[in-house]
Amino acid sequence: MRTPNALSRYASPQVLLALLALIAALIYALSSRAAQPAPPVLLQEVAEERELERRSVVLYVVQGELVQPIAREVETIVDDAGADLEVLIAALRLELLERGVWPEALPAPTVFVVELERRPNVVLDLPADVLPSMSVRDEATILTSLERTLLETGVERVAFVRDGEPTDAWLGRIATSSSLQ
Repeated sequence: MRTPNALSRYASPQVLLALLALIAALIYALSSRAAQPAPPVLLQEVAEERELERRSVVLYVVQGELVQPIAREVETIVDDAGADLEVLIAALRLELLERGVWPEALPAPTVFVVELERRPNVVLDLPADVLPSMSVRDEATILTSLERTLLETGVERVAFVRDGEPTDAWLGRIATSSSLQ
C-alpha cells in the first residue's frame, strides 16, 4: 500500500474548493466596506454646488385680523422647491424675530414638500425638545403667518409635526393639523 505524499493530499478537489472559497471570502471582506451614512447636507453646502438666484418674495404677517404683506429679496437655489420654502420660512422667522413674536429659542422648522394629487403640500417639523413659552397671541401669529405665506406660494395644505410625529398643538396651545388628509 502506498501512502500519498503531502502534496497530493492538498491537491484533492475538496481541499482546493475550500481554499478557493476562503480566498474569495477574504477578497470580498477586504474589498467591501460598511456603508457610511452620508452627512447631512446643509442648504449652504448645496448652494455652493448649485446655481443661486436672487428673487423677491412676499411674506405675510398675520396678527389678529390684520394681514401685512412684506416684500423681501432672498437668495434661493434654482429649481429646488423645498429649498425655496426653507428660505421663505427663514425669512419669515427673521421678520417675526425682529417684531418680538418668534422666540429666539424656537428654530425655523424643517420643511418637507409632499406631492399629493399633483399639488404641493408641506409638512413643517420642529424638534420635540424645543418648546419655548409664548403668549397665545404670538403663537397664533406664527401659525397663521406660516400658513398664509405658504398658501400664497401655491401650497395646497400645511401640516405640523414634532420630531416626525403627529401633534395636536404644534407650539403648545393652538390646535393644528398634523395630517395632509
